[in-house]
Amino acid sequence: MPDLEPVQIGVRELYEELIGLRQEVVALRAELARRGDADERRDADLDDHESRIRNLERRQWPLPSAAAIIALAGLILGLVQLLQ
Repeated sequence: MPDLEPVQIGVRELYEELIGLRQEVVALRAELARRGDADERRDADLDDHESRIRNLERRQWPLPSAAAIIALAGLILGLVQLLQ
């Protein structure tokens, strides 16, 4: 096994590592902020889509009901004419 010499780490090396770590943390914070903004926009879009779908569903239900009422009225009128 090779003989290992003691390792000396100076203040300058520690300082450079600290500065590098700080830059990475700043970059991560910026990325998280961008992703948070994207999440908020996506949530707003989803809420908008949900409200549009609900409005379409509310408008659609009367159509089959109206068709059924008209068909029933036609049936009644047909029976009345047939019986006269």
